[in-house]
Amino acid sequence: MRGQSVLDRRLSLDAVARIEVLASLRGGHELAASYAFLRTDDLALTRIRDVREHVATLTGHHAILGERLGVHAGLKLRGGASEDLNRSDSLLLLGAQSTESVSDAIRVAPTALEVIELPLVPLLRTGLNSRGLFGHLDVSFWVENALDVSYSDGDIDFEARIATRPIPRPRWSATLDARVRF
Repeated sequence: MRGQSVLDRRLSLDAVARIEVLASLRGGHELAASYAFLRTDDLALTRIRDVREHVATLTGHHAILGERLGVHAGLKLRGGASEDLNRSDSLLLLGAQSTESVSDAIRVAPTALEVIELPLVPLLRTGLNSRGLFGHLDVSFWVENALDVSYSDGDIDFEARIATRPIPRPRWSATLDARVRF
């Protein structure tokens, strides 16, 4: 019997919806809102449970000096029936609870499976951007996950692997970007 790879999967989209509204206001200001819903099945394995079904986004751009300088903020809410299949560390077998080496790793029973529902995640992205400095220079500064939310994504295969918790995602980060246009 051959194991099934993620690339071998046959998917069926049960429901897909996307709504997006963009408003351009006088003075170069913008406001945008979007909502996406996705529910899909693996034809061999039933519903795909690790994908967040709902994603809502609200973004705004406030132009301070027309196109020369602007402030951007965007809030994304990721939620829905996203789940992660894990091995529970509440049913320990032989071994210490230290993870300093493989021989000291936490050992759990092979049947100690649990499904964790992943909570709603608010992600805030803020930034400052400037276009056309000295005629050719664009500079922007962005902060991702500005609320410093600790969150995780489910295992992409929804398998009971050795991992005992969902996959952690990065906390806040900042990026400075400079581009020259001719």
